[in-house]
Amino acid sequence: MSNMSECHLDKKTEDAFGYRIYRVTNDVNGNPRYVTTWMAFADDYQSALKIARSEGFRVYRGKDFGGGFVAQSYNLESTVEGIIAIRKKEEIAKEFVGFHKVFEMPAIAGYAKVYSNLEGGVYGETRLIDEDTGEFEIEIPGSETVSGNPTVFNFFEPRAAL
Repeated sequence: MSNMSECHLDKKTEDAFGYRIYRVTNDVNGNPRYVTTWMAFADDYQSALKIARSEGFRVYRGKDFGGGFVAQSYNLESTVEGIIAIRKKEEIAKEFVGFHKVFEMPAIAGYAKVYSNLEGGVYGETRLIDEDTGEFEIEIPGSETVSGNPTVFNFFEPRAAL
């Protein structure tokens, strides 16, 4: 008999997440725990493991669910929104890197570090365009772009997009 039951999230959060999440037995201290597939975090297992650990998830070792990560949470919506935000940050960083003909990737933390640097102004001035939507822009000089033309790269702060 399985000790898991599927959880239901707000429709918007559930659609953005795209994966199922399950309630499993409480931990030894009685805290609620939830498990989901590693694919909810990244395209490959090692990247997913790194992201999951950064969000407080651990490898789930229960026999009723293979290849998943588990975390305790008293606010499941917020926990899932955190996973979605990290995925969006990685997508933004990949897109930003894609505009460059040569880009030196940080050895540690990869795209997560690129996004952090982007937000922090390491690659140039990141300007807030619209406070209501969380839209930002940064200009990429023509000497750095694949096209050879200066490019304005726009992105939305991931939490603002939910």
